[in-house]
Amino acid sequence: MTKSLRAYGATTQNSELMSLWNGVGVADCRDESMSELVARLTACPNQPNTPRYRRLF
Repeated sequence: MTKSLRAYGATTQNSELMSLWNGVGVADCRDESMSELVARLTACPNQPNTPRYRRLF
């Protein structure tokens, strides 16, 4: 379905047309500081006071 659109993107070097997944994950992005990100990634799941975020996958 998008083959011709991707081919046109390749010939014109338009990366937005070449990517089928462009913008798909935008809804899953969240605004957080680096310290919040590190805390979330290193936290134990059963640790109290751990912010609960919905699973992305």
